[in-house]
Amino acid sequence: MTTTNFDHLGSTDTETLVAVYERRLRRAEMARAEAELLLERHSRVLARSNRELTQRESDLVARLEQGNRHLLHAQQTAAIASFHMDRGALPFVSSQFFKLIGFEAKGAFDPEILLRLIHPLDRSRIAAASQAFFASAQPGQDYRYEHRLERGEDGLRWLRWHIRIMRDAGGHFQSVFGTLQDITEARTTDRRARALQLIADRRTAQLMRLTDDLLRAKAEADAAHGAHSRFLAMTSHDIRTPLNGLLGMIEMLSASELPPMQRRMVDMMRDAGDQLRLLVGDIIDIADMGAGELQLTPEPTRLANLFDPLAALWQLRHPGHVLRWQVDPTLPELLLLDGRRVRQMLEGLLGDCEAGLVELAATRMGDMMRISLTAETLRDDSETGQGRVIARRIANAMGGSVADGTMPAINVPVVAAPDMAIPVPQLAEPVPLRVAGRVPHVLIAEDVETNRIVLGSLLERMGCSHAFAVDGAVAVAAVTGGEFDAVLMDVMMPNMDGAEATQRIRAMAGPKAQIPIIGVTAHGLQAERDALLAKGMNVCLTKPVDTAQLREALVSLWARSGDTRVQDSPLDEVVFTAAFTALPPQRRQGLLDQALGDCRAQAQALVAAHGKQDVTARRRAAHSLKGVAGHFGGSAILVALAALTDESDPAPVVDAVNRVEQAANSLFAEARLHLAA
Repeated sequence: MTTTNFDHLGSTDTETLVAVYERRLRRAEMARAEAELLLERHSRVLARSNRELTQRESDLVARLEQGNRHLLHAQQTAAIASFHMDRGALPFVSSQFFKLIGFEAKGAFDPEILLRLIHPLDRSRIAAASQAFFASAQPGQDYRYEHRLERGEDGLRWLRWHIRIMRDAGGHFQSVFGTLQDITEARTTDRRARALQLIADRRTAQLMRLTDDLLRAKAEADAAHGAHSRFLAMTSHDIRTPLNGLLGMIEMLSASELPPMQRRMVDMMRDAGDQLRLLVGDIIDIADMGAGELQLTPEPTRLANLFDPLAALWQLRHPGHVLRWQVDPTLPELLLLDGRRVRQMLEGLLGDCEAGLVELAATRMGDMMRISLTAETLRDDSETGQGRVIARRIANAMGGSVADGTMPAINVPVVAAPDMAIPVPQLAEPVPLRVAGRVPHVLIAEDVETNRIVLGSLLERMGCSHAFAVDGAVAVAAVTGGEFDAVLMDVMMPNMDGAEATQRIRAMAGPKAQIPIIGVTAHGLQAERDALLAKGMNVCLTKPVDTAQLREALVSLWARSGDTRVQDSPLDEVVFTAAFTALPPQRRQGLLDQALGDCRAQAQALVAAHGKQDVTARRRAAHSLKGVAGHFGGSAILVALAALTDESDPAPVVDAVNRVEQAANSLFAEARLHLAA
C-alpha cells in the first residue's frame, strides 16, 4: 500500500486536496445511488414482465383448455373424432374416437384393435386401402373411406374416415391425421331419400303418361265441343230462321183489321210464339252448358190474365179435355213478377200432362206463392224431362224453386205490385223514328224473302224506309253507291256472308265505314255473337227479331253517332198521352208522382252503383229505370240508358249517368207541363 505524504504541502494545499477528494467521494456515492436506483427500476420491470408472461401463459392454457372442451363438445354433437399419428409414435386420438368405435380406452390405442372391430365384409377392403394409402397417398390431399363396424349394443354402425398424409423431402411417411365420423343416420336418411326419389320418379313418369292421356282427351273433347257448337249453331239457325218468319207474319197479321174471334186466335198465336222463342233460347243455352243468368222483367201482373190464355191455348191443343184454374183470394190482385217466365214454366210442366182433367191452383204460403198442378195422367219421364229442367232454372232465377214429386209445384216469392202500377196500354202504332228530322233509310241484307218482308214491315211501323239486298256482296255494293242510316245484316247468306260484308264496309273510306250495322243471326250461342261483334257489327240481334229490341238498337246507335237522330223532346208525347188518358182523372196525379219518384230513385241507385263499381247493381237500376221510363214515354232516359255499357273506364259511365239524370229532370219538367195542360 502506498502512503501519500502530505507533509511538504502547506495548509492551503492540504485543504485544496481534501476538497478534491471529498468531491470525488460525493460523485462516487451519487453514481452508486443512481446505479442502485437503476438496478431497482430494472428489477421491477423484469418482475412485472415475468408476471405478465406468467398470466399470459395461464390465459393461453385456459383458452387452450376451453378450445379443447369446445372441440370435444362439437365432436360429441357431430359424432365426429380426430386423430394424429407421427412416424414411430403411437396414435393420438380424441376421447370421442373411442366412443365411435365402441372401444373402452385402457392405455395406448393399438390400430390392430380397430381392424378387428371392422365388419368382416369390409375388413379386407379397408386393410388393402390402408396399405395403398401409406404407400402412395399424395400429401395435401384428402382421402375418404367408409365401412361398417359392429359396436356392441348399438349394433351395426357406418363410419367415415377423412385422412391426409404428410411426407418428408424424401417422400417418406412423416405423419397422418384426420377425422372419423359416424354416418349411420346420414346413410339411413340418404337411402330413404333415394327410395323416395325412385318413388317420385315413378310417380312423375305416371303423371307424364297421365298428362299425355289428358292432353289427348282434351284434344278429343275440344274436337267434340267444336262439333257440338257447330251443331248447336246450325240447329239454332235452322229453327230460328223459319221461326222469325212465322212470328213476323203473325205480328203483321195482328196489326191488321180482324174480327174478334180471329183477333183472339191471332193473339193466342202471338203469345204461343213468344213462349216458343223463349223456350228455344233456353234450350240452346242449356245444351251449350253455358247458360248465364236469366234476364227477368218483373211487371205488374194479374194471375187471371196469365192463367186464362194459358188454359184456352191448352184446351185448343187438347180438344175434349179441360184445364181449370183457381187463385187464392189472399194473394194480391197485382203481383210484381215476370209473367212470360212464369207462363214458360207452366207450359213446360203442362207439356207433361197427356189427357184428362188438369187443375192449376195458386195458393199463398207465407212469403211464397205456390202454383200446383194436378193432372189425371202424366208422362212417365215427367220428373226428369226438359220441362222441369227449364222450370227449375227459371224458378231459381226468381228466388224460388220447383217442388219434386209426381205432381209438380212451383214456388215463387210474393211481391205485391204498387197499387198505381197498372200496365200501360200498348199503342197500335209506335212513334215514328226520325233522323235529323227526316225519315230514316235502312238497308235490309237478307236472303230469305219471308224474313225480308217481316223486317221491312217492322221498319215501316217504326217510320223507316228501306231497301233490300239478297246477299252480302249486294249489300256492300248498295252501301258503296247509296245513302243509308243503318244496315240490318243477316249473318248466313250466299255468295258473301254478313261477317265478311261487315268487314268490307268497315274497310271503306270516309263516313260510310261508320254506318251502324245491326247483325241479325239465328245463332243462339253467345260466343257466336261475340265473334260477330268483333268483326265490326255494332249490335247482334237473335232471330226471331223482337220489335222493341230492334227499335231500341236503332235509337241507341243513332244516339251514339253524335247527330240528332231522334226527336229532341225528352218526352214522347204520344206514349205519355196514351198512358194517362187511359186512367181516371183523379188517379193521374198519383200515378205521375209515383212514376217520377221511381225514376228519381232508380237514377240515384244508378249513381250509387257506379260509385261502388257494382256492375250487377248498375244493370239492375238501369233495367228498372228503363221499364218505368218506357211506360210513360221517357225517350231521353231510354236514349241515355242505351249508351250505358259495362266498360272498365269509369269516365263514360259517369258521363252516361249524368245524362240519365239530366234526361230524368227533363222528363219530370216536361211531364208536369203536359199534366198541367
